[in-house]
Amino acid sequence: MKRLFLTSQVQFVAASIAKKLGDDTKKPGVFITTPLSGRKHTAEELEWHNENRRQLKNSGFNFVDYDITGKTSADIVHDLGKYEIMYVEGGNPFNMLKHSLENKFSSYVTERINNGLIYIGTSAGSIIVGPDIRTAERAGHSAADSGLSSTASYGIVNFAILPHWGNADKRKTYMETKLPIAYTVSYPIIPLTDTQYVEVRDDWYRIVDVTKE
Repeated sequence: MKRLFLTSQVQFVAASIAKKLGDDTKKPGVFITTPLSGRKHTAEELEWHNENRRQLKNSGFNFVDYDITGKTSADIVHDLGKYEIMYVEGGNPFNMLKHSLENKFSSYVTERINNGLIYIGTSAGSIIVGPDIRTAERAGHSAADSGLSSTASYGIVNFAILPHWGNADKRKTYMETKLPIAYTVSYPIIPLTDTQYVEVRDDWYRIVDVTKE
């Protein structure tokens, strides 16, 4: 069964996801850090990332870090085959897509998910499994900035996530860049607040708001 949990910011919803997974949280897991690998970050810039780690651990998940940057297709198959849960962190989805195409990580993950791998994503990690990542464009984050000729993505789900919906610090970017792009695309768009996530089971999905649980 295909099973995904697509979050805006996992730190706020990790406990809810863990409750749904039950004992599956104890399965061996891998934490894909690649969306953060495109540039160096200050300690302050990584506060959200560190809190994501803390809340995943507090919720019972046990992840080993892995960066797909520079890995070959053979490396991916060899290194990741033992993991049954995959978490892909937030960051730059264009950087993530670039490396995914270089070593066929996208095809590998698609096949694994279709065969039972549990997938959890935050922001970029949620955007990347959709049909296209155009709606994630902003200054410094675009296909051209990452050397991509296309924004077509994994296509594991048929909708695009707009993360951090309603956050005051994201308003300017959404109004000036992301919403005008979103208005032109033909696939479904799901705006997602930081306290919501999309639960996917095969071709069925629903939006979960943890403030209502």
